[in-house]
Amino acid sequence: MRSLLLRLTLTVVIATVLCVAYGCSAALAQAKEAVTAPVPRRDPVLAPIPREHLHGHWVMSENGHADFCWGPSLWLGGFPNGEPKHYATDCERGGALVPLHD
Repeated sequence: MRSLLLRLTLTVVIATVLCVAYGCSAALAQAKEAVTAPVPRRDPVLAPIPREHLHGHWVMSENGHADFCWGPSLWLGGFPNGEPKHYATDCERGGALVPLHD
């Protein structure tokens, strides 16, 4: 929005200067050309943060493999024997929930 306002302001200033110097018909043609020129667009940068820039921790999964996780560890209960189970979240190899070896 600000660049459009700046562009229109500069166009008016240029048109006024050209109108005084060369006559108003040439100035209006120059102003029309400046306003109708395409504005270069930049693609927005919406890339996710690379994993190497996030802090995480190593955990030992229930099957004995080491895994690097970025999310918190959780205790979830209500399983067949009724005891809570320890899980790591958002892990590199294991996925969203990885059961941990305690």
